[in-house]
Amino acid sequence: MGTFTNDHWIDSSGEGSDRFTRIIAELQEQSLIPHSTSGESARALAWELVDRRDRIAAELWDCRTSGISVPVGKTALRLASGALYDAEQAVVDELVSRIPARAVHERMNSAAYLAADIDAATAEAAVLDTHESVGRATQHEATDTELLGDPADYAGIDPIEDVAIPPRIEWTEADRKAVLDEAIGTYGIAAGEWYSVEWPPTEGSLWDPGYLVTSDWEPCDEHADDPDSDAALDCVRCEDSVTTEVEAMAVWKFTTRLTHHRIGFDSNGSLIVDRVAEEIDPTFEVREITQDPRLIRIGLPRGHR
Repeated sequence: MGTFTNDHWIDSSGEGSDRFTRIIAELQEQSLIPHSTSGESARALAWELVDRRDRIAAELWDCRTSGISVPVGKTALRLASGALYDAEQAVVDELVSRIPARAVHERMNSAAYLAADIDAATAEAAVLDTHESVGRATQHEATDTELLGDPADYAGIDPIEDVAIPPRIEWTEADRKAVLDEAIGTYGIAAGEWYSVEWPPTEGSLWDPGYLVTSDWEPCDEHADDPDSDAALDCVRCEDSVTTEVEAMAVWKFTTRLTHHRIGFDSNGSLIVDRVAEEIDPTFEVREITQDPRLIRIGLPRGHR
C-alpha cells in the first residue's frame, strides 16, 4: 500500500469530548462499531478517549522536551499544541482500528456486494481465478468497421491491437465485486479503508488476436483420380473439404481505474468517507474475455475513433 501524504484522521479544533462523542455517533450510525446501550455510555467512552488523548499528549511533551531547557512562550505553545494534536490523531486511530477491516469497504460498495450475493446462485459471475469468460461478448455493428477474418491474413498498416474494437460486455455487479475483492487481495485493506473502481470498465485491449488453422483442399471420392480437373475445382463437396478451425481464441484484457480511499473526520467530528483518496492503479485488470478471432471487428486506430 502506498504511503499517503496526509496521515491524519481528523481536523483538530474545539472541545475534545464533543468531537469524540460525534465521531462515536457517526461510526455507530453507519454500523461500523457496536451501538452503545445509551447516550450516557457513548459520552463516557468519549471522556475515556479524552483522558487517553491527554495521557498520550503528556508523554509526547515529556519526550519532546527532555534534554532541553524548559520551553517558554511560542516554543512552549507550539510544542504543547503539536503534542495535543498528535495525541488526538493517535486516539482516533485507535478508535478506527476497532472497525472490522472490510466493513467500510463493503458499506461503500454495498450495491455490488448485495447484488453479487443475490446473483451468486445463478449468474455467470466474474471468477477471477480463471480469468476467463466465454459467451458474454457481442459484436459492434458499425458502418465504419469490418470483420477481421483470419488474423494471419491481416495486411493493414496499423497493428491489429490498435485497430481492433473491444466487444461489448454485459458487465454485472458481481463482476465489480470480484474486481474489488481482487484489489483487496492485491493491495490489502485496513480498518477505515475502502476501494472504488471506475465502472463499467471502458478500456479493453486486444492481448492476443488468436490463431486459425485452415485444412488443405482434398478431392472428394468422385474426383480423387483427377483432382486437377475443372469438375473437381468446381465441385462443392471438394470445396467443403477446406475447413477453418480456431486453434487459439483471441484474448481481450479489460482494465479500470482503481482508487484507494480512507475515511476521516472534520473539526466537528463528522464523518468524511473519502478524506484521503489516491488513484493507485489506472489500469487495474478486471478480467480476460476470449473471442472467436473471426468475430473481431476492426476500424479506425485508437485515438482516431
